[in-house]
Amino acid sequence: TIVPHGVDSKFFHRKKLDPKRFGIPSGRFVLGFVGAKASDFDGGRKGMDVFFDVVRRAARRLPNLHVVLGGPGWDKDVAELQAQGISASATGYIRKSDLPALYSGLDVFLLTSRTEGGPCVVFEAMACETAVVSTRVGAIPELIVDGVTGYSANVDDGEALVAAIVALKQSAEKRIEIGKSGRKMISKLTWGAALSPLEGVYDELLRQIGRASCRER
Repeated sequence: TIVPHGVDSKFFHRKKLDPKRFGIPSGRFVLGFVGAKASDFDGGRKGMDVFFDVVRRAARRLPNLHVVLGGPGWDKDVAELQAQGISASATGYIRKSDLPALYSGLDVFLLTSRTEGGPCVVFEAMACETAVVSTRVGAIPELIVDGVTGYSANVDDGEALVAAIVALKQSAEKRIEIGKSGRKMISKLTWGAALSPLEGVYDELLRQIGRASCRER
């Protein structure tokens, strides 16, 4: 039995955010990512080279863009973006308890990975009603219906990722609609629902253990 990824939608849900939290200036269109920089050291599997290329290209079209990098290790990258005239901030290490607020503070969550299992950060962002733009990795083809629950693109297709971000910037109503649709979809993928198919497997395993124990006695 293959167990699909799940999400705790009671924990991950939309929260009100102090605009100054996480270094986010007020009145900005906020694009973000959550993950430690070390997670991209494995052959660039997180595609952060594409992420920063997309950010630079999007910034040229969206002058009020602000970029948030959640997780440790991004200070140097943020400094480089700022030196290029792009508004950006890094959270450093972020506690799990703060993640729903961070996701809620983003207008768009961007994932540029080349390979993924879940990815759990997309599940979490969608549960917080944040519009997601992602490469088609892991469970993304099942999670994202383009223009309905988010936007997706082929791996390394920076142009398509930028186009999706710009489209979401142009319509706050669309972002809200996509966020709510994403939350509705992801709420069906709770850990309880993901693990329920294993109930019969564990019951049978316990019966076998019980029978073996009886024979030993």
